[in-house]
Parts: sequence; structure tokens; C-alpha cells
Amino acid sequence: MRRNVSKNCQAKVLVCASVLLYAISLSTCSGRKATPDETISRPRREDIIGTWIPTAEGLALMRDLGGYDISAKTALVLEESDTYRMINMPDWFWLDDGQSHGKLRSETGTWALSLDADRPYWTLQLRGKARIKSIAITGQHSPYVLHFSFGNIDTNPHDILFLREK
Repeated sequence: MRRNVSKNCQAKVLVCASVLLYAISLSTCSGRKATPDETISRPRREDIIGTWIPTAEGLALMRDLGGYDISAKTALVLEESDTYRMINMPDWFWLDDGQSHGKLRSETGTWALSLDADRPYWTLQLRGKARIKSIAITGQHSPYVLHFSFGNIDTNPHDILFLREK
């Protein structure tokens, strides 16, 4: 009898430990890389609305790693009407593996500021026709930086920073 109780206790401990490890992995990963200085206070709309462009380092990554033609301007335009336009964005932003197919894409949709699941950080939610993309916002005040993370978080993680055009 004592042996059965011991096995039951061991099984319960194992199940509890598994559940705890799973919960920790969900809360720390959130499906994207951790970003330094994530925004804690809700950004003002007027600090988000506008045209966002990749940094020079981001453009170099697009050209060198992705093989994209960067001669045409890449931009994310956030409108006051809560709509957005993505212009000449690399296709790897939409692909789960983050592999480049060398194609630039444009799309439209709606945007909103949102808390990042159960974490206290603000993100930019882009709702296109096919899917929703969450973009990390960093900085505790304007000017903010947008972190476009893409690729597999474990095997092929990348991100490109976007700054608001002046």
C-alpha cells in the first residue's frame, strides 16, 4: 500500500513540474524573441502614427541575408484612421521559418496598440487579410522603435528595427 502511495505522489509531482515548466515557457517566449527596453506605458497615438522605415542595418540585412532589392522604399505607414499600408516589405516577415524568397510584398489592414498577452508590454497589432502580426515597441517615450521579429525563435531568429520617418 505504501508503495502505491509513493508512486501516486511521484506521478503528481511529475505532472505539476511539467505544467509549471510549460507555463514558464509560455510566459517567457510569447512566440518571439525578448526585446530590450519594451514599452511599459501606453504610447500616445500621435507618437505612433506616421511612416516607419527600416534602419540602415535593417536594409543591409534585407539586402545581404535576404537577397532583396532594396532600391524601392520599404515602409510601414500607420494612418490616423487605424489603417496601415505596408510597402515593399520582405516576404520573410510572413513566413514561419523566416527564409527569404526574395520577394517584396505590400498589404493593407488595420492597426491597434495592444498589451502583449499576459506581459505588461505594449505592441503594435497589424491585422491583415490573412493573419495578425504583433510588432514589439521599445523605448519608454517617443521616439519609439518598432522591432519586426521573424523566423523560428529557436533556429532562425531575426529582427529588423524600424524608426519613424521625420
